[in-house]
Amino acid sequence: MLGRITGKLAHKIGRSVLSTDSKLEKILNPKPMIILQLSQEELEKLISGAVRNAFSMTVKSNPNPDRDIWFNLTQLCEYHPDKPSKQTVYGWISAGKIPYHKGAKKVSFLKSEIDTWLKANRKKTNAELTAGAGDMLTKKKYAA
Repeated sequence: MLGRITGKLAHKIGRSVLSTDSKLEKILNPKPMIILQLSQEELEKLISGAVRNAFSMTVKSNPNPDRDIWFNLTQLCEYHPDKPSKQTVYGWISAGKIPYHKGAKKVSFLKSEIDTWLKANRKKTNAELTAGAGDMLTKKKYAA
């Protein structure tokens, strides 16, 4: 029994020595570095150029981040602001209230369609309802 414990301990110590050796190797033999002395103006130009390049690469790699993102049922429940249950979403599908796609016995949802659907279901504020009612009354007066 003591031999097994000693063997396991030696194995663990050997592993930690190996990981320590690789860390020590990185410290003792670092990669070559170039040190430059820059003025504040040169440093600002360098940083702004790097930021500009980073933004341009992001835009090129993903020009429209909302395009063609598909949700499964669980992802839709997580994305929807009300965090509905799966049963609630199935009820909306059955009632034809939510846009969905069905294929291979699974429902999926296109993010852009869900966003449009969410925006279309917006309820007007009392101020908007009052203004709309005033407009309708004005139109009826002049129509008559």
